[in-house]
Amino acid sequence: MKKILFFFAFSVIVLTFAACGGKDGLNDAYWANWEGEYEATEIVELISVDGETTEISPARTTTITIFRDNYLYVQSYGIGDPFMPGVDPEDHTVRLRTPKRMPADDDPEEEGDEEPEPTGIEEIEVSEQTNRIVLINGGVVSIYAGVVYAPKAIQAVAVTETELFLLPGQPFEVTLMSEDNIDLGTVTCNWTYSPIRKEGDTYTWEAELHQSPYQSSSYTVFGTFRHTLTMTKKSAQ
Repeated sequence: MKKILFFFAFSVIVLTFAACGGKDGLNDAYWANWEGEYEATEIVELISVDGETTEISPARTTTITIFRDNYLYVQSYGIGDPFMPGVDPEDHTVRLRTPKRMPADDDPEEEGDEEPEPTGIEEIEVSEQTNRIVLINGGVVSIYAGVVYAPKAIQAVAVTETELFLLPGQPFEVTLMSEDNIDLGTVTCNWTYSPIRKEGDTYTWEAELHQSPYQSSSYTVFGTFRHTLTMTKKSAQ
């Protein structure tokens, strides 16, 4: 009987906390302080099932955007659930520039611009017949009809003055590609995120892409891709 009462009391506390968290998430008092573009240094590591950590790319610079549209969202070029044309709304979708083997870019419409900002997404061989979700170098992109799309923006579920809490991702199947564009098989993935924490002018957070086998995949090396990001807010132009 004591165990049952303890469990009930604990459940009430958890539900009360969750309700408070949801209410705080709708409070936009701090949103304006978070909105804007951030320059981020990103390190990607592969953590094997036995706990061994391997850095799979050197530190690279990319842009993270935090914007408001009813809720607060975090937009990245490689982190987040994959965008699916015809299923997901087009709002805030980032189309990456993709004539064959051209480095990815977040501004495909402008010609003759300066060299695109490095995004951390490798060059990908695509064709008009290509339709798939690809994991390359620890990041996720969608390729449809020869166009490469960045992931969907990540929704914030609670906001404080110093922390931004993000909604975990949904499971999805993805094709793994080597740096030489070799198909390594299909796995089921899902994203989890630490809060984005602000200390002074520095913002830090981690995004982890977890993998598990999918059906008859020939890929056998499973683990977790950990993205460690350190950001500073760009000055308003």
